[in-house]
Amino acid sequence: MIVHLSGMETEGVYRLSGQNSKVSKLLEILSEDVRSVTINQSDFQVHEVTNCLKRYLRQLDEPLFTSGFHPAWIEAQTIKDKNQRLILFKEILNSLPLINYATIKFIINHLTELVHLLVTRFIYNRQILFAMIKLCFS
Repeated sequence: MIVHLSGMETEGVYRLSGQNSKVSKLLEILSEDVRSVTINQSDFQVHEVTNCLKRYLRQLDEPLFTSGFHPAWIEAQTIKDKNQRLILFKEILNSLPLINYATIKFIINHLTELVHLLVTRFIYNRQILFAMIKLCFS
C-alpha cells in the first residue's frame, strides 16, 4: 500500500534499492506474519519496500508461476495464433493456486497503474518540451 500511495511518483521506484539492513528487517517482519504487518512510511522508505518485494519473490520456495506449469508456459509461448495462445495462458493462470493467482493479479494491476502513470508523465513532459522549443524558436 505504501508503494501505491506515495511510491508511484518516486523516481526509480523498482530500480533503486534502499538500505539493505532495513530491507532485511522488513523481510524478517513479513516472514513472521505477512497478513498482520502494517508498514509505516516513517519506518521504511518506498525503495526499501519495493526491494523487499523483489527479494521476497526471488526467495519463494515455489515461484508464483509454479514450476509444475513451466512446460505449459513454454508451450503456450510457441503457439503462433494469438487467440489460442491467450486461451492457453488463461487456462494456466486459472489452474494456479488461488493465492498465487491473486498475488500475480495484484502485482500486474499495480505495474499497469505504474506504467500508465509513467506514460502520462512522459506525454506531459514531452508536451512541455515541445512548448518550450516552440517558444524558443518562434
